[in-house]
Amino acid sequence: MPRGIVLLLFVGACAPFEPTAGTWRLYEVSTVSDTCLKSDGDSIIDPATPGTTFTLVNTGEGTFTTELPLDQGGSIVSECTLDEHDAYTCLPNAESLELVPDGVMTITQTDGGSFDGPDLHHGGSTIDVTCAGTGCPDLEDVFDVALPCRAVLAGEAEPVSE
Repeated sequence: MPRGIVLLLFVGACAPFEPTAGTWRLYEVSTVSDTCLKSDGDSIIDPATPGTTFTLVNTGEGTFTTELPLDQGGSIVSECTLDEHDAYTCLPNAESLELVPDGVMTITQTDGGSFDGPDLHHGGSTIDVTCAGTGCPDLEDVFDVALPCRAVLAGEAEPVSE
């Protein structure tokens, strides 16, 4: 294969655009599946709602971060990579909490999705809740849920017009 064609193929493998940097707003959110249900049918997972905003920052060469503020303070920051098909995957975020003696609950959120151009995002989150330790039955009683469990959420977002 001639050298110029190899270079052309390599350059063509990069994402053709960067998502629009700035504030984005979720306009649609849905639960795809959820096994984190309490006996009353409510979930222990509190998904974002339409109107929720997050910040997107392009970090170069097909990578970006998102930051979603949490109602109780703090935020979830996701480091993501955009591929040549306009799909993205993010590194998992995990938080472990010892809520009862010898019962550590770990909540892991993994995000991914795609863009239809720089201004339209289709994405989702998989949230896994696990427990380790002899205190797990106590945690299941406190939260009224069987562990491990998983929720899969989907949403669409667009940049906020400034």
